[in-house]
Amino acid sequence: MKLASNFAYISKRSIALFKNEKASNSLKKQIYAEDQELSKKLLGIQLASIEEQIKELEKETSAEEIDSDDLKEELQSHEFAQINKGKNKTMIKSQSASRVGDIDNKQSFKQQNQYNLSQTKKSSNFPTQIAKQLPPLQTKDMPRKSLLQLLQSPAHQQLVDKKLQKLEEIRKSELKQYNQIAQMNSGYLDDLTKQNTKSNIFAARHSPKQNSIQSLQTATSSQQNHQFIQEKVKISNQRNPKKYKEKVDTNIIHLNLQTIKDIRNLKNDKPIYCEQCKAVLNKYCDISKEQERLIWKCSFCFKVNTSEPGAQIQSNLNTTYCLDDLNKNGIQDKNNLDEDITIIFCIDISGSMAEICNRNGHAKISVIQLALIEQIQEMAMKFPKRKVGLVTFSDDIQILGNHSTKSVVLSEEYIDNSKMIIRQSKKSYQGLMDNILANSYNDLIDKIINMMPTANTALGPGLLASIALASQGKKGSQVLLCTDGVSNVGLGNLLGNYNQALDFYHKVAQYARQKDVTTHIVTFNTGECGIGALLPVADQTGGAIERVGGDNLSANFKEIISKPIIATKAKIRLHLLQCFKFNREERDNLRNGETTFSKVIGNVVQDTEFTFEFGLRKIKSLVEREGISIDQLKKLPYQLIIEYVGLDGKQYVKIITNQAEISSDRIAVETQADVDILALNSIQQSSKLARMGDYKNAQILAKASYNSISKTVSYTGDYQKLLDYQASLTPVYNTIQKISSVTPKVTSLIELTRTNDHHSQELYSASKMNSLSYKAPHRS
Repeated sequence: MKLASNFAYISKRSIALFKNEKASNSLKKQIYAEDQELSKKLLGIQLASIEEQIKELEKETSAEEIDSDDLKEELQSHEFAQINKGKNKTMIKSQSASRVGDIDNKQSFKQQNQYNLSQTKKSSNFPTQIAKQLPPLQTKDMPRKSLLQLLQSPAHQQLVDKKLQKLEEIRKSELKQYNQIAQMNSGYLDDLTKQNTKSNIFAARHSPKQNSIQSLQTATSSQQNHQFIQEKVKISNQRNPKKYKEKVDTNIIHLNLQTIKDIRNLKNDKPIYCEQCKAVLNKYCDISKEQERLIWKCSFCFKVNTSEPGAQIQSNLNTTYCLDDLNKNGIQDKNNLDEDITIIFCIDISGSMAEICNRNGHAKISVIQLALIEQIQEMAMKFPKRKVGLVTFSDDIQILGNHSTKSVVLSEEYIDNSKMIIRQSKKSYQGLMDNILANSYNDLIDKIINMMPTANTALGPGLLASIALASQGKKGSQVLLCTDGVSNVGLGNLLGNYNQALDFYHKVAQYARQKDVTTHIVTFNTGECGIGALLPVADQTGGAIERVGGDNLSANFKEIISKPIIATKAKIRLHLLQCFKFNREERDNLRNGETTFSKVIGNVVQDTEFTFEFGLRKIKSLVEREGISIDQLKKLPYQLIIEYVGLDGKQYVKIITNQAEISSDRIAVETQADVDILALNSIQQSSKLARMGDYKNAQILAKASYNSISKTVSYTGDYQKLLDYQASLTPVYNTIQKISSVTPKVTSLIELTRTNDHHSQELYSASKMNSLSYKAPHRS
């Protein structure tokens, strides 16, 4: 666990606002207590001055500004970026974002500003406003020939035209306002002299390219006057671009739950918790001893607690406590945790599985059979003690397990009764899953080869039966569902009562999490399978969702089941100093005035990662709290608590406590920021917003984050990381943009589940992205 930068950031504006609010409160108390009128007036003058300063500070913002025109643009466009490598400076044509030219780097842009101004003097067709507004280019030590090629490039010319277009829109907007005032005068249309004077004024103020000047000259003639007015009426119907502001900074905590595997500092004891916020006693707390008691002040909420003198103080900042007897059954062997788990393949054998799905002319069922055989062969060599079984579904459910001759069929009378499905499936484990893979390999291959497509798709009952069967195995067991269509018979029928079907899959998700069974979903990309409805089952159990073609199914199976479960029944709690709060998190997961994040994770898959954004609470609320002065803060403590059950069945609590220095120098903070963490957070947070149906704000956040990270890269000079970030963000952003252009926001949960499979899967995977998957597109 670490911060994105070496520092936590508090802006100078926030500190100044805090001081003024504090002074304002103090003056109000003095005025209330003062008896003399003259003193009250003098204090009132001071108060008015401070409140005016507060108003000015409240107007200031460090938020990224986005307008509606920016949101219409794609993230990706062809522009030039300068990459410095020592003394070698070269210009490369890169796929950088549309705002990469807007990076605010005054020193590197100085020469281009001078060039623009000189061009303004030479050409009357190049307005002064453009020279001021164009994003300057880095030209220092650049050969003149390269500079000319750059300025003459289509990309640069397109940027110039865009700025000209914006100026023309401003000119027309001002002209419209002028006309609205002038039309109040009854003699407006008859007074052509006024019209000519007015047009000349605007032509002088806004002198665009020659064709624009000619159109203005034509419009000022008395003959075209009425046509000009009619055109202005059309323009008046067009709205100016809407402005959006989104605050983004480097106050981000990155958490990789693989830290659970680190048990170097393992104690067979219990931690001591704060009575108020439930943080753990640690060495950053103010600790004193009085008689036979230990008095300590919580480093997060400042609550004074009393404990026994021998209370456990977390001295090592990364400590794991085992709440059970460590000597019982020994310490868990981290290298063999998934050696003998159970894996159930739940396979759709409906009629559509006979369809051709790849360029070699293979049917879907054949592709699945080949992928299963390859994975079982590999597992037999690496994990011979695993128990691997097979469940198929069509009109009914066949629990084939891994036995040579036995099987259990759940016919149509079962597929509408969840209790009977669970009972029969659990009962079948003893007879059908007796053999480990080393002994059942040949029987399992025979069952796979004999799979044949039949009729309907009883997906819901088949999934429930598979989870119930896997639940009888050891902790960390998994189910992999593979289907190509929508459930259309039995429980979870998405073509029947849709609300009942959604309720069924939510209950299946809860059952799977309760039984510690991780469930993965793999669908063919040739049609819709209702991923939006199935999504909770994977989400609540730490599973993956993939849409695949017929050519890469085996690789997808391998990637999914190769990630072991490292813990079950996991809960995480993250504590901040009480003057800070978490941003962009669901309210149900926040405690203690939003200073504590708490969430049930369930199964923890290796490489599970989270990012969290935080910032100051409202300044007025901080002023009202005693003992908090943000202008005096030097350190930010933060603490992670993970409660989980290991695969050995024992209860553990891992505690990581840390603190960071606080700085108000934004450039210094951003210079030391880890761009990869900023980028990962941007993708996770915007995808989470989109999954909640807030597509417009997800798009604004993604664009604002990109602009902010571009500025950070301008300080560090690592443009390759910017391009890496763009490679991962672009497909996600384009998906959000496409949905947002049609439906900016969806508040109905039912409607959200009807999102098409491609968008559902992409946004789900992006919200679960980790460091490895983030870097994967850059390696390919």
